[in-house]
Amino acid sequence: MKVHSFLVGWLLAAGWCGALAQTKVDLRTQSKSVDFTGASLTKPARSAATLPSTCSAGEMFYLSSGALYTCSSTNNWAKMGTVMGNTNSGDCARFDANGNVVDGGAACGGGPNFQQSFTSATSVTLAHNLNSTSIVFNCFDNSTPPLWILPQSVALTNANTLTVTFASAQTGSCVVNADGAGSTPNFQQAFSSATSVTLAHNLNSTSIVFDCFDNSTPPLWILPKSATMTNANTLTVNFAAAQSGSCAVNATGGTASPAFLMGSASLSFGAIAQAACAQSTFSLNGANPGDSIAPGWPATLATGLTGTMLASAANTITVQLCNLSGATVTPAAQTFKATVIH
Repeated sequence: MKVHSFLVGWLLAAGWCGALAQTKVDLRTQSKSVDFTGASLTKPARSAATLPSTCSAGEMFYLSSGALYTCSSTNNWAKMGTVMGNTNSGDCARFDANGNVVDGGAACGGGPNFQQSFTSATSVTLAHNLNSTSIVFNCFDNSTPPLWILPQSVALTNANTLTVTFASAQTGSCVVNADGAGSTPNFQQAFSSATSVTLAHNLNSTSIVFDCFDNSTPPLWILPKSATMTNANTLTVNFAAAQSGSCAVNATGGTASPAFLMGSASLSFGAIAQAACAQSTFSLNGANPGDSIAPGWPATLATGLTGTMLASAANTITVQLCNLSGATVTPAAQTFKATVIH
């Protein structure tokens, strides 16, 4: 009887130890077709006030200040897109699930850095006080919609004052935007020995300012012979003679949509093994590393695939798909869209 009791106790103890050994489950190897849609809470990324100094490719990290990062390569964190639907200060757009702009938040409704009206004037002195010699400006008449008034000459008195002279008396207003202080224009395009330049700025706005500069140091303005706005995303500038340099375009805000770049491409990834990731890239001119991305995912993306999208290099968008389906998946070639906020 004592022996029996001892064996029962030993077996119970062994079973209890076995139960303890099974309390931790490796989801990577011991799960299949994981579905968290019914969970009351999921937190797929680590979070803290500062980014870790090290990481491995594919990791994600949520910074408590509100930004989401992905590890694009060993020890290299890259900021991902802004949270959809958020219109707090500093945001520049809201997007639907396909990456299309829904509206611009209140923080994106600002106008030009400086604007000044004038009446029957052949010369206008613009005391913009932007403390920058890296600026773009344009003058417009009072028609609806307003038309550009092309200047006869321009003189940059100092970092805070600009004088614009017209061939005849004009009535309207001039706007000035700064590109300096470490920032860049919304769009910039170089050209060589050209009498006409088509600027596909993709700012989705007819409320813009532009200027063209030569390649001297410091650069000098190239005054256009004419300018034509084809649509809200394209501007053509003509010169009286062949010129080399670059043109810069800035959106001035107001009621226009916020400045952004949008691009898409059909991508193929091949077979992706369970718990593995694959990457593919496409070009988007104007994108810079670290830009905020609003991704547009295919509506028919295979179940179990999750993705990240980032501006991995100049003019380059990287799309990464990871497979959590429990089996190897070969996604069909599909269109992926990226909207870059500037």
